[in-house]
Amino acid sequence: SDAGVGSLRQALLDANSSTDYSRITFNIPASDSGCVDGVCTIALSAELPIITAPVNLDGLNQPGASCPDGPRIVITMGDPYSYPAVRALHLNAAASGSVIRGLVINHIRGIWLDGSSSNTISCNFIGVSSDGMSWYGTTIGVYITDGAHNRIGTDGDGVDDFAERNLIAAQDAVLITGVLSTNNRVSGNYLNMKIDGDHLIYETPPSGYYNCLSGVNIRDGAAHNLVGTDGIGVNNEVERNLIAAHHGDNYCDSPDGWGGMAIKLDNAHYNTIAGNYVGVNRAGDDTS
Repeated sequence: SDAGVGSLRQALLDANSSTDYSRITFNIPASDSGCVDGVCTIALSAELPIITAPVNLDGLNQPGASCPDGPRIVITMGDPYSYPAVRALHLNAAASGSVIRGLVINHIRGIWLDGSSSNTISCNFIGVSSDGMSWYGTTIGVYITDGAHNRIGTDGDGVDDFAERNLIAAQDAVLITGVLSTNNRVSGNYLNMKIDGDHLIYETPPSGYYNCLSGVNIRDGAAHNLVGTDGIGVNNEVERNLIAAHHGDNYCDSPDGWGGMAIKLDNAHYNTIAGNYVGVNRAGDDTS
């Protein structure tokens, strides 16, 4: 159910009104009408409430879930063309310090960190099918506006780094914007790749969508962000992002288009792009 006791919507409302750090977990029975082959779908009737308090939203408690390849909770809202601006999760500044992991988000925009800082986004499928093989028309995967010290993917500390990977596919897989967006980290992710890490996750987009897939877009004064490895010698290979892009029509070249670029920097300063694989498979020995 999308409302009432036990629903994700109600759990977020309860977390917003709590003075304690809240943890939201899942245990949807396989017999639920929204579950098929162990994957359970939460079909939203409207955008979820803005998250206004720190929360640990953890899909890994759902039976059968695992990282990095087996999230089992899907958050969706039908046709992306009908709901192009709907966001699955919207965290504001008061929600700083949250953790989002173990979710599949598709058909709508993914996670917006709106002035929100020090959040961790790991082990999620965003913009893709639950099997990690198809793109579902998502326009923005993870969107950081004027947020700092957020981590998208692994922290590179040598503990479960591979399991912290996100699989994200979107017209902007990761978008970082604003002068207050500093010291964010995007590491160890598969961006616009299929789950196997060998092939671009491209299929014909829904009607009304442009054939552009871009990886990381940093712009509008964002500075001192890291995309890839920190180069300190601990798990550098796991810290690299595997990035693909697709340039499919003339709109990609327009001033307002996403550009179909793997990495795009526009009025962005002192950002570090290091150790990534771009346009190749995970082994680095063939094109994606």
